[in-house]
Amino acid sequence: MVNKTYMVARREFLENVRTKTFWIGILMFPVIWAVVLTVPSLLSKAKSVRKYAIVDKSESGWFTQDFERLTRMPDIVKLLNAWDDESRRDQLPSELGGGFFQFLRALPEEKLREDLPQLQRFSEIDPKLLDRIPTLDEEKWSEAKAMFIAAFSGDNAELNKDIKPVRNLLPGQLVDVRASPEATRGLMSWMRPSLEKAEDVRTFVIANFEAMKREFGALREWWWRLATSKDENERKLAQEFKASKEAGRFERVESTSEGDLRSRVDKGNLFALFIVPEDPVGLRPKSEKTSTESPEDKERSSPKFTYVTTQEHLADQELRDWFQDKATKVVRDRRIAKLRVNESDADWLGSEIRFDEKQMKGGEEAEVSKGDVVGQFAPVVFVYLLWISVFTIANLLLTNTIEEKSNRLIEVLLSSVSPLQLMMGKILGLAGTGLTMVASWAFFAILGIKLAPLLGDNFAATVGNWGLEQIITNPRYLASFLIYFVFGYLLYAALLVGIGSVCNSLKEAQNLMQPVVLMLIVPLLAMIPIAQEPNGTLAKVMSYIPPFTPFVMMNRAGGPPSLVEYGLTTLLLIATVGVAILFAAKIFRIGVLMTGKPPKIREILSWLKAPVGSVYVREEQNN
Repeated sequence: MVNKTYMVARREFLENVRTKTFWIGILMFPVIWAVVLTVPSLLSKAKSVRKYAIVDKSESGWFTQDFERLTRMPDIVKLLNAWDDESRRDQLPSELGGGFFQFLRALPEEKLREDLPQLQRFSEIDPKLLDRIPTLDEEKWSEAKAMFIAAFSGDNAELNKDIKPVRNLLPGQLVDVRASPEATRGLMSWMRPSLEKAEDVRTFVIANFEAMKREFGALREWWWRLATSKDENERKLAQEFKASKEAGRFERVESTSEGDLRSRVDKGNLFALFIVPEDPVGLRPKSEKTSTESPEDKERSSPKFTYVTTQEHLADQELRDWFQDKATKVVRDRRIAKLRVNESDADWLGSEIRFDEKQMKGGEEAEVSKGDVVGQFAPVVFVYLLWISVFTIANLLLTNTIEEKSNRLIEVLLSSVSPLQLMMGKILGLAGTGLTMVASWAFFAILGIKLAPLLGDNFAATVGNWGLEQIITNPRYLASFLIYFVFGYLLYAALLVGIGSVCNSLKEAQNLMQPVVLMLIVPLLAMIPIAQEPNGTLAKVMSYIPPFTPFVMMNRAGGPPSLVEYGLTTLLLIATVGVAILFAAKIFRIGVLMTGKPPKIREILSWLKAPVGSVYVREEQNN
C-alpha cells in the first residue's frame, strides 16, 4: 500500500514541478511583491505637475510671502551644502561665505534641515519681543561674556550647561550644536565679534539677529533673481537647487484676476486655486467666563480658506493636504507673534509627549529597537504567506481531482490503486509541491536581503534597522511556519479533496467551497488584533478552533505562546487531521466514481456512516 501511495504522490509532484507554468508562478511571486513595493512610488513620480495659484487677500500679501519662505527652506539647505563644491562657488551668492552661513554649513545635514526654518523665524524676530530681555549690570554682563567666550575656546565641543544668563537668552537652535565640534567653532567665530563689542545683552542679541536677517534676505533675493531671470542659464541654475519635497510635483503660477484664475481651473489649465481671506490669522476667541462672542466674532475667529478645483480632481487630495499643512504653520507663526509668545515657549507648549520605549528581558530593562517592533508584526506576514500557500495548494488539489474525474482518468488510476491510496498519494504529492513553492519563496526573500546593498545605502540601512534577515531566519518563525503549513494543508486538503470527489465540474464545486472559503477568511480578519495581543483571550480561544489553529498559532509566534499551548494545539491538529482524512476517504471512495447529478448533503452524510468496503447504491438507481 505504501509503495503505491508513494508512486501516486511522486506522479502528482513531478507532474506539477516539471511544468514551466509552475516555475513561472513561483518566480512571479517575488516579482509581484517587487512591483507592489516599487511601482506606487514610480507612479506617483509620473503624475503631471499640479499647477496652482493663490488669491491672497491678506494685507500686502504677507501670507504668500511667508508661505514661499517656508516652502523654500529645503532649497536653501541644498544651496548651503553645494558651497563645498569649489568648482561651483563662482555661480553661488557671495553671502554664503559669511560667518553665519559658515556656522550653518558646519552643522550635520539632518540638524540643518531641522533647525533652518526655526533659525529664519528668529532672524525676523519682532523687535517688541526684545523688550522682554532682562538687563544686566556691567559686572554681571562682563562675567557672563567671559564665561561664554571661555566655553567656546579651544577644540572642546561641549558647552558648559551652567553658562547663564547669556546662553538662556539665545535661540536654542544656536546653542544646542554639541553634536558638531565644527559647528561649535563656527558659531563662536560668527558671534564672538558682536559679543566682544556688545555693552549689554540686548545689543548683543539684536546684532546677531540683524546679521541673520541680512544674510537670509540677500540669499532670498539671489534666489528669486535667478528664478525669474530672463537668462535661461540662470533659471536652470535656480532649478538645480529645488530640493523641496514638492519640487517637480507642485508649481505655483503667478496670480492674475480671481475671475481669470477660476476660468483657468474650469478649463483644466490650472489644477487648483487657493483663496486666502483678508485676515488669515483671525480674531482671538474670547473667554466664555468674561464675555459672549457674537456670531461675527465667531466667524472671524475661524477664517475661511477656500480650495477650488474641478470634479475630476476631487479624488486627488495631495496638493490640498500639502498646502494646508504649510498654511497652518504660516498662520500659527503669525498667531504666536500676535499673542507676543516667545517662539521657544510656543514650541514647548505645542510639543508632544514622547515615551522612551523599554522592554523587560530576562528580568532586566532593555532598549526597544525597530527590529523588536517589526518582529512582533512579522508573524502577520508569515500568516499571509501561510494562507496563500495552503489555499493555493489545496485549491490545486481540488481542481486536479475534478479534472481527472471529468476526463475519466480517475477510472484508469483506480484500476491499479485503491481509492485511499489514490487520495493519500494526491495529498502527499501536492504537499511536496507546496513545500517546494514555500522553499523557493524563502530563497528569494533571503536573496533579496543579501542583495539589499546593491539597491542603495538607504534600503540596506532599512533592512538592517528592521532586522529583516534575523526575522526571516528566526528558528521559531520557520519551525512554526513549517509545522503549521503541513497540518493546515492536510486539514484543508482533506476537505477539498472530498468536495472535489463529488463534483463533476468547477462550477458545481463553487457552491460547496463557500463554507471552506469562509473558514479561511476569518483568520485573515483576526491577523492584526491577534498580533497586537498574541496571548490575549481572542488569540487563545481561536487557537483551539481547528480550522483556525494553524493560522492563529503562527500569528502568535511573536508572543510567543507557551510550550504547553504549542503541544496542545499540535495534538488537536493531529486528531482533527486524522478525522478529516478518515471522513474524506469515505467520501472520496464513493464520490470519485459517481457521475450525473451531484449528491445532496444528506446523501453525503450517509456515506460517512457507511462501513469501509461497502458498496453504495444511489436511491435513484434502485427505483
